[in-house]
Amino acid sequence: MRTVNVDLAETLIDFAPTETVRAFGFRESQLQGTVAAFNMLARNRVAYLADEVGMGKTYVALGVLGLLRHLQPESRVMVIAPRENIQLKWIKELQNFTRVNWRHIDNRFKSIQQGPVREPLPCRSLGEMARAAQVLDDSDIFLRMTSFSLAVSDPDTRKRHRQQLRQAIPWLGRRDLPVGDPDRFLEAYAKALN
Repeated sequence: MRTVNVDLAETLIDFAPTETVRAFGFRESQLQGTVAAFNMLARNRVAYLADEVGMGKTYVALGVLGLLRHLQPESRVMVIAPRENIQLKWIKELQNFTRVNWRHIDNRFKSIQQGPVREPLPCRSLGEMARAAQVLDDSDIFLRMTSFSLAVSDPDTRKRHRQQLRQAIPWLGRRDLPVGDPDRFLEAYAKALN
C-alpha cells in the first residue's frame, strides 16, 4: 500500500465543512493525524491513535478508513468498540462522515446515495461475524467487546455454537469443532474464524 500526502487527503476530506466546525480549530490536526495514521498503516500494516477525549480521534480514524477504501476499494474493515452504544455510534458517525466530510462520490467510499459504499454491519456475536464475513462480504463489520464472549462450559451450548458456525462456514466438519473439551473447542472455534 502506498503512502499519501496532506494534499491528496485534503482533496478527498473536508474536516471543517461548516463554520461551526471550523470554530473548533481541529481541522489541521485531524488532517495531519489522518495522513500520519494512514502512512503508519501503509508502512507497518498497523497504526495506533491516541489523544484526549474530544479531540476528534473518531473522525481521524474515519479519514483513514476513507483513504484506505479510496485507494484499495476491495479492502474490508472491522471496527471493534468497547460497548454496544459505541458500536452503534461508530456506524452513525461513519454515515455522517461519508455524507458530510468526504468530498467526492467515488463509489469506493462514498456512494451516489451519499452514504458508505459498503454497508456498516453491527454484529452481536462471533457467529454473526462469521456469517457476515462469508455471506455479506461487501459489508464492513462492527463488533463490540461482548461479541467475543463465548459461553462454552456446557456441552449443549458448545453444540449450538458449532451449529451456528457451521451454518456460516458450511465446509467445516463436525470433527473440526470438537465439543467434548471446552478448551479444545475454543481453540478450534478460533481457528475456524481465522
